[in-house]
Amino acid sequence: TGLQDALNLGWKLAYASRVDDAAAEELLRSYEQERRPVARRILDLTRLMFWAEAGIGPLPRLLRSRLTPLAARGLPWLPHWASLCRLAVYFLAEFWVRYGRSPLSTELRPRSRHLRAGNRLPNYLVDCNGRRVRLHALTATPGVHVLLARAAEAFDSAAPSSWLNVHRLDSWPGTGVAIVRPDGYLGLSAAYVDSSEVAAWLAR
Repeated sequence: TGLQDALNLGWKLAYASRVDDAAAEELLRSYEQERRPVARRILDLTRLMFWAEAGIGPLPRLLRSRLTPLAARGLPWLPHWASLCRLAVYFLAEFWVRYGRSPLSTELRPRSRHLRAGNRLPNYLVDCNGRRVRLHALTATPGVHVLLARAAEAFDSAAPSSWLNVHRLDSWPGTGVAIVRPDGYLGLSAAYVDSSEVAAWLAR
């Protein structure tokens, strides 16, 4: 949680230092809007775990003394034990965190399970500039990354190239565009390039 807090706030502080006060205030306000709901869920989970682990009532005592030992002996023999372990890591690492309701999330495409604004960028293998590369490696350079589908219109921007990176994915069919924030979350996802929408998102 602390790592995600720092990553979410760090790039916003860096960008806010380059713009006027009004734009900086809006950008920094999004930190609380995105991270406070996550903090609430983590606190709820912490309270539940503490209740189960240290509660003095009859129910948590029954869970600890009778049910937990029985469950612990049977878990390794479950047919999907490995999948349960992966699910636990996924949950504890907070890969489930989404920012779909953030003011920085703009969704302009029919509902997609993977490339939704506010979702963490999946780590797909893609073809870009004649090489096969993972999306996380492609977007590891600091800054904002604009991902263009194979048939998407070219995107021209007056923004400094030091923080804006544009990639055309030859293995992504269609005319879509996705903008990846510096923290690896999708800020904009659209079925086609609308220069005004892209410019508006970058201005935010």
